Amino acid sequence: MNSATESTRWRKTAGLSAAAALLLGLTAAGPAAADPIPPESRKYLFEIDWVKCIDQTGATDWYEDEIYAKVVDTAPGGNNVMYTDTVGDLDPGDTAMFDHYSRVIAPKRVHVNRSGDLNPRDGDAWSESRWGTTAPLNFSVALYSEDPAFDNHIQTRQFAFTAAGLARDISAPDGTAVYTRTFVGEGGEFQVRIAVHRMW
Repeated sequence: MNSATESTRWRKTAGLSAAAALLLGLTAAGPAAADPIPPESRKYLFEIDWVKCIDQTGATDWYEDEIYAKVVDTAPGGNNVMYTDTVGDLDPGDTAMFDHYSRVIAPKRVHVNRSGDLNPRDGDAWSESRWGTTAPLNFSVALYSEDPAFDNHIQTRQFAFTAAGLARDISAPDGTAVYTRTFVGEGGEFQVRIAVHRMW
C-alpha cells in the first residue's frame, strides 16, 4: 500500500472518529431542557435590598443622611403598605443594607401588626413567605430622609414587573435579578436596589 492510500484511509478514520465523538457528546449532553413551569406560574420573592448615597449637595441639615423607604405594592393578601427601618450616617459613596426583617416587599409573612401599615418603628414584624408570589407585581418606593419635625420626601419611583420580563431576567429556579433606581430630591441623590429571587 502506498503512502497516498495510507493518508486517505487515516483521514477517513479520523473524520469518522471525530463525527462519532461529536454525536456521542451531543447525545450525552442533550439540548437544554425547557423550564416546565410557565412564566405566569413562577413564584418570586421581592425585596428592597439597600440604599446608596451618591451625593448630598442639596442637604442642609445633619439628619438628612437618615434614610428610610415607604413601599406600596399590589400583591394579593393585604398588608400592602410597609416601611423599611431607618439607615443612618450615609455619606457619599456609602451603601447601607435595610434590615432583613423590614426589607420584604412580597410575599410577606406577618408576625406582628400593631399599626395597620407595617412599620418597624411601631414594633411591627414580618418576614418572607417562602411560597413566593406570581407576577405581575407593581409597587411604588418613596424615599425619605428622617426629620425630628417633618420627614423630607426625596422622590417616589414606580416599579413594574411582568411574568415575561422576569422569565427573561431569571431563567432558572433559585436565580436572582437586581434592579437599581436613582432617587433625586431634597437631601441629595440616592440609589435603591430591588432584588427579585425566583423561588420555583
